[in-house]
Parts: sequence; structure tokens; C-alpha cells
Amino acid sequence: MLEQASWIDVTRARAFAYTQEGHYFYCLTVAERTWVYDATTSALVQASVWHERTSGDGAWRIRWYAEAYGNKYGLDYDGTIWRVATDVYTDDGDPIPWEFTIGPFTREAENISCPRLTLVCETGSTTDLDADPQVELSASRDLGRTWYTKGSRSLGATGEYVRMINWRRNGNSPGATGFTFKFHGERDYEFSVMDVFAELQPG
Repeated sequence: MLEQASWIDVTRARAFAYTQEGHYFYCLTVAERTWVYDATTSALVQASVWHERTSGDGAWRIRWYAEAYGNKYGLDYDGTIWRVATDVYTDDGDPIPWEFTIGPFTREAENISCPRLTLVCETGSTTDLDADPQVELSASRDLGRTWYTKGSRSLGATGEYVRMINWRRNGNSPGATGFTFKFHGERDYEFSVMDVFAELQPG
């Protein structure tokens, strides 16, 4: 991220650290992008774990951070104070876009196919009992350079706390590059990913 930033943007960068539910986060905002390092997860998986946070089309609105009276607060660039909490699933009342990428899934074969991809997630806590939240899948055969859409699936109604979502017949790919998958959607409800399984076969 810093390699693509200008010198002026780097000199104006802002950063802070905070803890939440046992996780140690380091938040770095450079220009209009905010990257967050999860030190706890990184230690568990023994790999660097970063994710991006946004507000609208720009960087995450929290630029300064403080704790007071048992709560966590963030200050926006315009002076607005926000509460940083895990029991609120919107950003200023708007659904929060989410996205994560996993892969590449490769195999020592000239070509491979992926007859089934399974996402295991915890959901089902929407306040709107008629809501039908969706997750959309995109796939890449060239390590994320180009993507094709595999369609959306329902994340389940309220009460379906653990759900297994399948995409079948995901095509063929060269074994060396394999498949990379990207899941994305919007949420105003509790949601977490538990596991992803990719079934690979030569062919």
C-alpha cells in the first residue's frame, strides 16, 4: 500500500492502535485508504493479516481514537465522535460493505476443475425478519488479475445461525494458477466466516 502512495500522502498518514475482544489492531490511514493489521490473528496463523476498512467511498472515518467510561470512541476528520463497537452493524446507519479473498487453490496437475465450493458462515441475526441478505462470489483463474461472477446466494433467514452455502460447476483452470475466490456483500447484521472448502479434481 505504501509503495503506491505519494511522499506527501505518506507524510500526512495517521495511525493508532486499539484492542477489542482480545484482538490487537493497528490502523493506518494513507490518503483515502485505511489498512488494519490484526496482530492477534497474525500470531495465531503465523502470517501477516491485514484488512481494509472504508466509510462510503473513502478511508475509514475514524482518524483519532480514545477510550472513556468503558467505551471506545473515534473522532472523524470533521470533529464528529463515533462509538466503536462490535454490537452495531452499520456505519452511520448505512450497511457495511464487506469483502474477502481466499486462494489460490492449486494442485499439481496440468488442468484442474472445482466442482464445488462451500462457504460456512454464522449469520441469521437480521432485525428485519423478512430480509434475505446475500453473498456474491467472484472467481479468478489468473491469480486475481481478472474475475468472473459466479452469482449470489442467500445467507439465510433469521434463526439460521450456521449456514453452508455451495457453488457448483466452477469451471476449469491451469493447475499452476488454480482458483482464487472473492466473496462480497453488504451487512447490517452479525456475520462471520467460519470456513471455506474447495473441492478440486484433475481435468
